[in-house]
Amino acid sequence: MLAHHDRRLIYLAHPAVASHSTKRALLGVGFVEVPRVAHHERLAHPRSPCVTSPASATMPPWVVVSTVREHLDAAADFALKTLSRKDEFGIRFDRDGLIQRLRAFEWAFEPHRMWALHTDDSHVLLRFETLEADLVALCARYDLPTPTLEHLNPTLHRQGRAVEDILLPDAQAYVRERFGDEMRALGYA
Repeated sequence: MLAHHDRRLIYLAHPAVASHSTKRALLGVGFVEVPRVAHHERLAHPRSPCVTSPASATMPPWVVVSTVREHLDAAADFALKTLSRKDEFGIRFDRDGLIQRLRAFEWAFEPHRMWALHTDDSHVLLRFETLEADLVALCARYDLPTPTLEHLNPTLHRQGRAVEDILLPDAQAYVRERFGDEMRALGYA
């Protein structure tokens, strides 16, 4: 969790949405690391240090920023993140294989929401697909320097492969079925 105390901004990262790159860019424009105390339990939680400070009562509210990504693309990356051997480069996932691989990330999901950790608390959603432009716009809006976005921690085995080269049709149908409502709500369907 990052915060910009002067601008009253909080950044909460989701997995598989360039969070390492985003965090480094935001640290470069005045954000600081904040202890991760109960921030997954909603920001209004009394133990959340950013939101509940003595000065909070007299200052403008915090603006919470998070990042989302198209669900099929994210599911492909989640599945690939579970691979460890180079000889698995060309692997494709069917429905059952994808379900098995996504279990490693169930801590981050709700049954039908991939981005449930922070979207309910967020006022601003940055999109993975337009991340650099979204970061520039966010920083301009809050009078912060233009950030530099580096490509950090790329998913092993992805190397430009399209979703269709990673997820078989039944796996794609599973993602649409499981996360369809959220995909529509976020404009991804």
